[in-house]
Amino acid sequence: MCIMYFWDIKNALYDFTIEHQDEVIDILIRHTYPDVKDTVSFCYELCDLISKYNDDSIYNPGFFLELFRQMLKAAGKMGKLPFIQDNEPNMLIKEYYLFYLERCEIFSKSLHIFDEEKAVEKNLSNIQLYEHGKILNHYKFVKSHENIFVQISDMIAGLLRRLFIFLDEKSIGEIKSLAEKLNENQINNFNILWRLISRSDEKSPLLIKNANTPKNIQERMMKLQILGRSC
Repeated sequence: MCIMYFWDIKNALYDFTIEHQDEVIDILIRHTYPDVKDTVSFCYELCDLISKYNDDSIYNPGFFLELFRQMLKAAGKMGKLPFIQDNEPNMLIKEYYLFYLERCEIFSKSLHIFDEEKAVEKNLSNIQLYEHGKILNHYKFVKSHENIFVQISDMIAGLLRRLFIFLDEKSIGEIKSLAEKLNENQINNFNILWRLISRSDEKSPLLIKNANTPKNIQERMMKLQILGRSC
């Protein structure tokens, strides 16, 4: 049954983690996540934290957060959490090269030009991609200071990173209040960003790499739309 509500549970957990970030991170650090040794204690500490704040009388997200808490309780009784045990302590993302590999696999007809990353290059050099029996050699690494297109890409990625952090930190109410104080240039800039992202998504939702929940992505665009007064 829980599989049916996978995204609802993930949305609820994401929102809860953002709202109580310091307390959640404290639990993760103390248990050397993702190499949890004491699974019972880890599960029950998270259960207690959720119980402290969650109102499960609200169907969404309270219901789904309570559903996740019951799953944690069951895992705690079993004493097993296979995917967050026997890993390198405190290492959230080790195989970073997989993000590069995914781009190459999805967009197999494109030429991919990446900023120089020695560790990523080493990992990818041990992998050979094929499509319809033919070898794919459609990516290369370059020094960013020698390639203006990589520099522009870095600038855009940096802008989107700061924008998304800003949107995630602000509630809808705060965004609406801020929108009333923006000058014409600021409104135009937010509108341009909203239109560019919308056009990109219309062409293909895969063009912008998102590791967030669908709910979070939708909320970002709604907030950006309010700031750009694109309603």
